[in-house]
Amino acid sequence: MIDDTTEVSADEYILLCVGGLEDLAADEVEAALGSECLEIRALTSPGNVRRGHAGIGKIFLRTVAPYSRVAEIPCLQCVLAFISHDDGLPNDKVDGLRFLEKSLPREESLHSVVALWSTARAWHAGLVSDSGPRAAPTGEAWRRPLRFRASCVRDGEHEFRSQDLSGVLGGAVSDVFPHWVVDLSRPPVPSGQQASQQA
Repeated sequence: MIDDTTEVSADEYILLCVGGLEDLAADEVEAALGSECLEIRALTSPGNVRRGHAGIGKIFLRTVAPYSRVAEIPCLQCVLAFISHDDGLPNDKVDGLRFLEKSLPREESLHSVVALWSTARAWHAGLVSDSGPRAAPTGEAWRRPLRFRASCVRDGEHEFRSQDLSGVLGGAVSDVFPHWVVDLSRPPVPSGQQASQQA
């Protein structure tokens, strides 16, 4: 049981589900995780999917549950390590991409994301049956090359494409971690950044 006096190390995710079913998926995630679900909220509005849009519902989750418990929830299409969320995205291509590139956290705040990637990689490879407590990589483990791909699912009308944004964010990650290897075909665990345009 988690109470207000218990200090916990929580992981944060963006969960992808079928667009329009965010509330149902959030309820299912909350029921599956019980008291280990510290915060859950839809990042997209059900019924707000328009023709030509990705049609993917996005949910933010903060939990102390192990990765394996989250990854096994059947209503989820994809589980992404959460990096950041920004509102007020400019519509202009150059300004919008620059805004998002600057919003990417720097190395010190990415340690927990890399630790989550490591846990997820081990679980997907069958190296661990349950992902329990873990520590962020340190020393040589932190400098070891990691295969990654920046992926983007965006909402709203913008003058740039998701591929444009993925390239800019991937370049920004490469600037921070020059020893990491871009792998567009088979990254161990994709990362996600949520951005939306305020109406």
